Amino acid sequence: MINLKGGANNQPNQPNQPKNANAPPPAAKPTTLPPQGQLPSAQPAGNKKNVKPKKMNVKLLTVFNLIPVFFHTFVKIMPVGLYLASFLESMLFNDIRGFFIFVGLLINDLINIGYNYMMEAKPNINCAVVRNVFTDDFFSFSTPHTQYIAFVTGFLMTSMYFKKVFYYSTFFMFAVLIAMTIWSRITIGCKDILGAGFNLLFGTFRGIIYYILVKDFYEPEDVTPEDHWLESKLKALFPDSDDLDEMFQ
Repeated sequence: MINLKGGANNQPNQPNQPKNANAPPPAAKPTTLPPQGQLPSAQPAGNKKNVKPKKMNVKLLTVFNLIPVFFHTFVKIMPVGLYLASFLESMLFNDIRGFFIFVGLLINDLINIGYNYMMEAKPNINCAVVRNVFTDDFFSFSTPHTQYIAFVTGFLMTSMYFKKVFYYSTFFMFAVLIAMTIWSRITIGCKDILGAGFNLLFGTFRGIIYYILVKDFYEPEDVTPEDHWLESKLKALFPDSDDLDEMFQ
């Protein structure tokens, strides 16, 4: 190293030494305690007993949430009820009309199974009839619930049209079932209003076409269905002709 005064420094290079070699090491930073009432992020093993578990939000079962659950469950199993009702009517009461409705529901399901297979439609978990809560496995029908009830409704309405009769009890009962089904499917997120309307129209159309195909075998001209007790009660509320209606007098 060259001396600033002009001479050369003959001393060997010395490593840089700290200014104060005898100074004590820096003190460790004090640990900051959490505010009062809060637990630190990491607790020692001996303080686990002091940690309180989080409480789960449990909703009480009341009539206000029990009734919607009952309606949703009823709509979910309604296709099974339609199958059983039509089959048992055919077997127990020796009525071939129930058998034709059973076959129509089966054919409608087979058509939808083939359509879903060709289009590779992905099932919606909100439409599940049976679901495993521990896994993501679920089972849903190939035919939408709205299409089930619309198919039977279109079939029966077409039957009344060809016989030139109108049963208030049948129309009222299936109108309530259709409204309940559409409301349930939209509420649980299975369908939207557009999809429910499409299934309603498509199911009704299939029911009309199916009745036209089997009407000669389903209900011959000499067969007259018996009036239901509810039908006689509803007929008393409506006039049979315009002459009995007070609005036209």
